[in-house]
Amino acid sequence: MISLVTDPVTPEQKDAVLRNLGWQPEHVVIDVSSGELPPFAPDAAADWITFLGPFLHLTDVEIFHCLETAKAALKSDGRIVFSFLEYDVPQHWQLFRRALGTPGEAPEHWGASGPPRFLNRATLESWALHLGLTLECHYSGEVRWLQPLQSGAVEASAFGQSVAVLARLTETE
Repeated sequence: MISLVTDPVTPEQKDAVLRNLGWQPEHVVIDVSSGELPPFAPDAAADWITFLGPFLHLTDVEIFHCLETAKAALKSDGRIVFSFLEYDVPQHWQLFRRALGTPGEAPEHWGASGPPRFLNRATLESWALHLGLTLECHYSGEVRWLQPLQSGAVEASAFGQSVAVLARLTETE
């Protein structure tokens, strides 16, 4: 596994996302949480490639390039997992409003990368189509879909950011 976690997504959170999506310990995972693409092996060796966090800081063109590059490293049954913010999630909308600022006042300063990037499901579906992938599943940021992995935890939790999984199209699709 290549681990480049630099966003506020902890390794435990990444593991919880992957395990809830069906990851197995023998699967090869390439984690690109920094948004810096490692040199992907052209031999389609990865079961999972994760982008948990960096898409908040990249342009649409950069995100699409990441997905396109990652696709080449996937095994035929591999998956690309990424997180993002979307307008339809109330907590995400609050961040968008903060980015807009109050009329007549300077907007909040977000640092060198600017305010976070927002995506929507239609964009994800279009990108998947153009990449020859399918949007296998999508979990909205507020949905409690992460099942507890520890014996003491009782209820499912939300990840906070929305999560999407892209998979290669099967022969019948």
